[in-house]
Amino acid sequence: MAMSLSLAVSAGAAFNDQDKIVNDEAVDMCVALNIINGRTNGDFDPAGNVTRAEAAKMICIALNGGKEPVLSASATSAFADINGHWAAKYIEYCVSLGIVAGKSATQFDPNGNVTGTELAKMLLIALGYNAQHEKFVGANWDTNVNVVASQNNLYEELESIDPSLALSRDNAAQMIWNALQADMVKYEYTLVSNNGELTSQIVVKNDPYAGTLVEEKYDAEVEYGYMSHISYDDVKGEFTYDFLTSASFGGAAIDAADAVPATMKSAADYSDLFAQKVAVVYDITDNTVYGMYAADSSVVATGYIKDISDISGKDFEIAGVEYTMSNNVSAARVWNYNVTANAGFIPAYVGTHANGAYEFALIDNTDDGKGDAIVAYPFGVEKVTFVNATKFTTDVTFTTAEDLEDVTYYEGMAKDDYVVVTAAANTVDGVPVLEKAEVVTGKIDGFKTDAGIDSVRVDGVWYEESAGSVITQNNGATVEMVVVNGYVYVCTTTSNSVAATDIVYLEAAAIETVATGLDAGSKLMGKIVDAEGNIAKAQISKIDGDKVVFTTAGTDEIEATAAVVRAMSDKLYSFEKDGDKYELTLIDGSNKAGYKTYSDTATAYDKDDATLAGYDIADDAVIYVKAADEDDTKVITGAELKTWSDKTFSTGKVLTLEQSSKFQNVAVAAVTYATLPISDNTEYGYVVSAPFTTKVDGTTYYNFTIFVDGENKDVISEDSVSKGDKIAFAVVKDNEIDVTAGFTVTDAAVLAATESRVQLKDALTTDTYKITDKTVIIYIDSENVVGSEGGAIAVASDADASNYKANVSYKLTSDPTDKEIAVIYVATNGQMGTATIAH
Repeated sequence: MAMSLSLAVSAGAAFNDQDKIVNDEAVDMCVALNIINGRTNGDFDPAGNVTRAEAAKMICIALNGGKEPVLSASATSAFADINGHWAAKYIEYCVSLGIVAGKSATQFDPNGNVTGTELAKMLLIALGYNAQHEKFVGANWDTNVNVVASQNNLYEELESIDPSLALSRDNAAQMIWNALQADMVKYEYTLVSNNGELTSQIVVKNDPYAGTLVEEKYDAEVEYGYMSHISYDDVKGEFTYDFLTSASFGGAAIDAADAVPATMKSAADYSDLFAQKVAVVYDITDNTVYGMYAADSSVVATGYIKDISDISGKDFEIAGVEYTMSNNVSAARVWNYNVTANAGFIPAYVGTHANGAYEFALIDNTDDGKGDAIVAYPFGVEKVTFVNATKFTTDVTFTTAEDLEDVTYYEGMAKDDYVVVTAAANTVDGVPVLEKAEVVTGKIDGFKTDAGIDSVRVDGVWYEESAGSVITQNNGATVEMVVVNGYVYVCTTTSNSVAATDIVYLEAAAIETVATGLDAGSKLMGKIVDAEGNIAKAQISKIDGDKVVFTTAGTDEIEATAAVVRAMSDKLYSFEKDGDKYELTLIDGSNKAGYKTYSDTATAYDKDDATLAGYDIADDAVIYVKAADEDDTKVITGAELKTWSDKTFSTGKVLTLEQSSKFQNVAVAAVTYATLPISDNTEYGYVVSAPFTTKVDGTTYYNFTIFVDGENKDVISEDSVSKGDKIAFAVVKDNEIDVTAGFTVTDAAVLAATESRVQLKDALTTDTYKITDKTVIIYIDSENVVGSEGGAIAVASDADASNYKANVSYKLTSDPTDKEIAVIYVATNGQMGTATIAH
């Protein structure tokens, strides 16, 4: 649960050995009241024994309200063994008050261990008891002390100790804190008649007017409230705590006379007590808080919301262990950490699957071992979409640039990291917290559904999906999963395997003899493309229903019209090969060639989800891609398709393989585009030199320099360019590039710009476009045809009253409806050539 807290300061002294302290509250309070200190090495040493000298000092300090009393030791003490001892003055003071006595008339034994009974006697006398009257001296003194100590609750939480043995520092703190809360006593003398004779009789009375030691000596009160909110001022180093007195958190309402003020401040962190009944010890004169601790309140159980089940009446289970609530579970509320308003009743909160990964604490506020309320620790999972030295964005909460100094984040946060975000409302200091999410990589080897919730097994470990169907990968796939508390929030395929070598694509046939009917001997040529991208051009010799016969030799009679043949083209076929003949069988809804699903309704590739026709794409899927502006059909892999930014195509045919009862993956697909889309792997540059040619193995290459990624780079290409061209390209290998044919940009004038949007005026229209983390920005000096290392997108200047100077050139991503800029060239010299744009 510490994940949900932006500050990790623990309450109390935070000693090196804090985890070994049993009586945490008592130790914290005695330290806060300056009664007990730690060792010089930073330990508290809870198991160490308290000496008689240490006990004398503790009581002196307590009786002086936490301050060092002004005392002086006698030059020569009655106890020879305390002369020159560091605690001599404290011992003599306690002896003078009858709080402690020596072991003999001349020996005090300052370094001897104090027993539980001995410290109890000292504390009772400090409370006002008379040792002689109570028979704390003489025979059976120890029994008498233990009886009175028990009556005053000095042994509360210490019932298992043997008071005759040396007392540990841990248990001494508990006994002292018990005594500080006990009422002081006074003695009244009452005349009573005994056989007609009046005698004086002493009556011991607790003195509610004198109050407790903590009230009398520290001018302090112990009052109560339900902690309802915490905030932190890092400038002052101060926490502010708000309290309720109502039964909101399941406990009984607190009487006004016992209620702590609604707001208290302290430098100590008690934020783990949210929603619990808290005792606050504070100075009533200036509201100085000495300490806070849970009063009649405790955490009964912890776990994840998903672990809560079998709710019935007052009972429910947490990870299979049964717990009971004070009231019906249906009437018990959930409180999101540090939010005063409740988040609803437990059954409804548990029923929301999105809450399942949240950690929670079951709170008992009535000290009966039963639950009264649940505190949940909510979070979100987001992706970092941009980060630099001072700002960042994510895909959910921080969609506009946020200052890094306004959040708590981890060192090395980078773009594309997934982060666990704790909202400001759920942190102590009101600052959102971003923690790096766990990424699990492995191979899927199982899947199951339970009550409509999917789980996936990766390398033998089960993970449950978060809200929404995020687990959609096939068995055998290697995946990367963002996992929080066993829940999968993101699941992406890093590698996949399907078999798809038994399918070919019949490209549109090229009719060499145009005719409405085909006579014997007429040639109808076509091309088939296999999974390896090999192209076979052959004569179509026969059309028979849904079959097409190809031959690379021979002149069989054609038994179909050109229209029929065209109708059979641009489709997927299974095939059989016999010598120089290929018999192709059309794949459709009735013939799926052994695949699970066939779809010819797909019209878009969903890049965000990496799906075709709603199915995940295997990395090694065979994708036939045909474009009107290309001569041949291309064959690419599913992994390559996933890098494309284009989302629509004119036709699409999809075959899937079933990997399990849940998973299907695209194994084969054929898509047709008007033009091939731009891949996300496309790079952009600015040609800054005139090309010259060289010839290698008969191939002519153009040699030129481009400005790319903020620097000049010498490249070669089979494609011709000119100095000043703005180009899109892909790296073939080393310094060889493939320049994208037909790539053009539009000159425009900037009318307005922010970090994420730019309003442009070009020859056609005025529109506002998005600048995303994928937008490539290239700064150039268009007059001198050189690149610039830096610049800014500035508003264009007026050429005259009716025109702007074009100062940028841009290209949108392949889907114009997104209105996202793929690349923008910015003229640092103020104009893009001499173009002007009319208002």
